[in-house]
Amino acid sequence: MPEEIRWEGALIPSALKAVQEGYSANAFLRALGDLGHGVRRSFGLKVFGEAKALAAEYDLTPTRNMNQVPRWEETRAWPTKGTSGVLQNVKLFYREHVTGRIIESYYSVKSEGGITPQEAVNKAIDAYESSAPSNAGGSRPAEADFVGAVPTGVARLVPQVAD
Repeated sequence: MPEEIRWEGALIPSALKAVQEGYSANAFLRALGDLGHGVRRSFGLKVFGEAKALAAEYDLTPTRNMNQVPRWEETRAWPTKGTSGVLQNVKLFYREHVTGRIIESYYSVKSEGGITPQEAVNKAIDAYESSAPSNAGGSRPAEADFVGAVPTGVARLVPQVAD
């Protein structure tokens, strides 16, 4: 089990690590409680379910080294009309206050040669946190707590030459 489970902004990554290490949802919830970060069982199960879905959908991408720029062989080519660079995708999670529902948002970070997954996550969090809430026309969920963010993929933007 992860040694330390942080609540604010890291619950999803911590659950993802627990999934990767083969722990059950109940073991994850017990670890949260043991560390003084108990959550409602229903919410904890939702978080763990999201982590299991992420692990299944994105394989090892969300759990890769967060401080290492992805190598070329770890990226996939993405044909474009003229843009080049690297596109890194981040999935953000929020918990609605009223319903307890988990909301997912996506953010893409473009750079020339790639940045570390942690930098991509930080940029995504900063962009969403600084945007206006959705009830004011922005993209950030209103009345919601940030639960976590994970990198979900990296693509090399490859300009295609028209024939």
